[in-house]
Amino acid sequence: ATSSRWRVGAWMGIAAAIVLAVSLIGVMLNPPAQTIAPPATTQSTDSDHDVPAAVMTATQDVRWNSNPISAGEGLAAGDEAIAIDSGTLEISLLGSTTMWVTGPAQFTIVDDARVVLQRGRLHARSEPGFTVELSPSLRLVDLGTEFGVIARDGEPDDLWINQGQVRIEVRDESGQWVARRTITAGAPGRHDDLPVRVVSTMPSLIGLWRFDERESLDGSVGRGHVHMQTIGSPDFTSEGRYGGAITLNGRDAYLQAPEFPQMIPTGNAPYTIAAWVAPTALGRLGIIGWGSYGSANAVTALRLTDDLDPQKPGGLLHYWWANDLGVSADQFADELTAGWHHVAATWDGEHRRLWFDGRLIAEDTPGHHDAAANRLTIGRTSTTDPRRHEYFAGRLDDVAIFDAALDSNQIQAVMRGDFCAGSPEAGGGVISNSPTR
Repeated sequence: ATSSRWRVGAWMGIAAAIVLAVSLIGVMLNPPAQTIAPPATTQSTDSDHDVPAAVMTATQDVRWNSNPISAGEGLAAGDEAIAIDSGTLEISLLGSTTMWVTGPAQFTIVDDARVVLQRGRLHARSEPGFTVELSPSLRLVDLGTEFGVIARDGEPDDLWINQGQVRIEVRDESGQWVARRTITAGAPGRHDDLPVRVVSTMPSLIGLWRFDERESLDGSVGRGHVHMQTIGSPDFTSEGRYGGAITLNGRDAYLQAPEFPQMIPTGNAPYTIAAWVAPTALGRLGIIGWGSYGSANAVTALRLTDDLDPQKPGGLLHYWWANDLGVSADQFADELTAGWHHVAATWDGEHRRLWFDGRLIAEDTPGHHDAAANRLTIGRTSTTDPRRHEYFAGRLDDVAIFDAALDSNQIQAVMRGDFCAGSPEAGGGVISNSPTR
């Protein structure tokens, strides 16, 4: 048989014809009926393996657990399983889907519109018809959307939807695929009865670090598919606010994006940053931030602080550098080291706000913001002196970035662990998780 991987250039004409054919087939295979016929099974032939179904467009910090694949290589339909222990793959399927897979992961590209995900994190932007099979009896069918999924061994899989719709299908006793539910981004609702956990339907969610698994502390949920590097050995604990959490030593442990993610809000764009915090110390402890530290109004960050009163560390600061909004320790110094607390900072282009345990505690109108696209970190904020970087000491959970200023209803929903509250205009929400502590 011929090699199953090919350079892309030789197949562009064939690929164009395939894309057209698959588009027509996708329309026919997406009827409104609730019972869906199973896909026809055909015997793979050598000629099938000669035609690429996808292209490996990029790799980032990948540690392979299968044969390495270089950027630019074509991947044939029905090729062998691809496995990585860490890092991220960017793959363009010729059926008009781009997907990012973050390790540890194992998956198989069945054809240019269908992937079997045995384990790992997959985020996709796709045309209607793209399908992710999570087991022989469970699959996700895209209806023209952007969504992500985490497949686990022996545990419920996680699904999040940023745009459009995803249909969840299961096999019935006769072997037919049956549509269980169609979930729409931005539509609040309870989905506890499904065979997959619906983590988020919020279109504005860029990144959510849940820290529920020791093996993937650096991976996020959300449309930004933000991959972080762990630096200084952050640790995992099962004693998070919701599930697991990350533990940081206050000296050198934090997360950092190796490249600044394009979707992170910069300039004067609106945003929300939020986190559950359980500090073991007080002072200047960075929670999350990015920008050009040292330049006025060029930073977006949230941290604990002793700036407002050095004699009373434990304040909270929403800061841009040299133009900040803070609350002194007098309001909650004793509370901050007593278990978990939820903190959030929002900016809507005019009003800057600071939230603590779901309530608004400070607000101002600081003028124009100009956050730089630089140095996204979690568990550390920076100074102009590298010897004085502000490391967090304690536990962090559900660290989140949104590209919209959430309202009070949504802040409270996110605080409850509910990321299915819809767009900022939708408001409201339901409790979808139970705290572990």
